[in-house]
Amino acid sequence: MDLTRFPLGDYCKLLDGLGLLSGPLPAGLDMGRTVELVSCNSREAVPGTLFLCKGAHFKAEFLSMAQSKGAAAYVSERPYPGTGLPCVLVKDMRQAMARLAVKYYNDPSVRLKVIGITGTKGKSTTAYYLKSVLDGYLAPRRCGVISSIGTYDGAEEFESHLTTPEPLDLQRHFANALASGLEYVVMEVSSQALKYHRTLGTRFAAAAFLNIGADHISPIEHPDFDDYFHSKLKLFAQADQCCVNLDCEHAGEILEAARVDGSSEFRTFSTIVIPMVKPGIGALAIFTFINAWNDYFMQLVMLTSGENFTISLGIATLQAETSIDMGLLMAGAALASVPIITVFLLFQKYFTQGITMGAVKG
Repeated sequence: MDLTRFPLGDYCKLLDGLGLLSGPLPAGLDMGRTVELVSCNSREAVPGTLFLCKGAHFKAEFLSMAQSKGAAAYVSERPYPGTGLPCVLVKDMRQAMARLAVKYYNDPSVRLKVIGITGTKGKSTTAYYLKSVLDGYLAPRRCGVISSIGTYDGAEEFESHLTTPEPLDLQRHFANALASGLEYVVMEVSSQALKYHRTLGTRFAAAAFLNIGADHISPIEHPDFDDYFHSKLKLFAQADQCCVNLDCEHAGEILEAARVDGSSEFRTFSTIVIPMVKPGIGALAIFTFINAWNDYFMQLVMLTSGENFTISLGIATLQAETSIDMGLLMAGAALASVPIITVFLLFQKYFTQGITMGAVKG
């Protein structure tokens, strides 16, 4: 994939603007150096890597390996004095990693149509139903998918091990999808991913909340139901449109959360319903205009003065009892067709879509 590379100073400025820095930047930091890679895997490090010290089981040896491969600096919640690398200290490593991943991969989700699906039950089933629909609609192109079953991003296809990948992997999949020419990506969004900011910075074109149950309540995942429930509701804050299954427990609270995050009924109507019916409205407008423009009888009844005759009535008066001036008649007919042609050209795209919107590929 072809990514725009940014200097280290841009990443530091991003963290500072988000209030994630927990201390001053080190004096030896080369702010103008281009960051070639953002990674938390020391085995992948290359010269110019911004290395992320992630995880409860992180070891200083990992940082030393990254340094030996040419890492330029590291980001961490605590310093590792044993290395000579400059340290960018942050308050929350998970949030920082998500934001840095989005930056490094050039914020790919804003140029895709990413559909996020969350819920206690049915995420995988719904994701693959939706993928199947979109595959049929987009054929021969495919829809990307990121789920607990498998992942396909246009460049990689494999059996998944996590419902929602870690931020660097997630943004890489989005960047691959964009580079491969995919338009849609359907993904499952787990409560753990939302709680621990794996999707932070991702923009969802649409988000669906299927249901909520009492699963995943444990000391390891969520200490209580409120933590679980409110973790899932975070998805709406990242979505342009929200879809709520009203036939589920706590549907009222879920719907209210969607409204609070901007997905009101008026917005849904104006951004979903109107665009869907626009082709039909365009085709109807053309037919209505043509019918009104060519109307003869009503104009004949209503108009009494020849000075006020419409073109269709005027053409009729050109036909004398004994002879017809065909040149003048054809000129009038050509003049009468100009507005119809103009309206058709203006609405041609919507007319074509309106005629074909009910067609089925086969």
